[in-house]
Amino acid sequence: MKEGYIEDNFAKKLMAGSTIPGVHEDHGLWYVGNHLVILRTGSCREDFFQLAHNSMGHFGADKVYATLRSSYYWLNMRRGFGICLCTGMCGLPT
Repeated sequence: MKEGYIEDNFAKKLMAGSTIPGVHEDHGLWYVGNHLVILRTGSCREDFFQLAHNSMGHFGADKVYATLRSSYYWLNMRRGFGICLCTGMCGLPT
């Protein structure tokens, strides 16, 4: 995760002095308020979604989004959940 901050354009803007309220660094990790910033590094975002989806009992995208947004932040997070990713992950209806 920390290596991604060096290469990611959004992370560079955060580190240079973002206008987003509450941005801060703690032990090499970046936060917006108390939400850990998750970058577009590899499949990290998809992995978070799938882990939450599977551990919650295969709920739909809206419930998974609500759970993730309480602890994590990424640019355009809600847009990524606009298309339900659940069906492709587990084959169950959402």
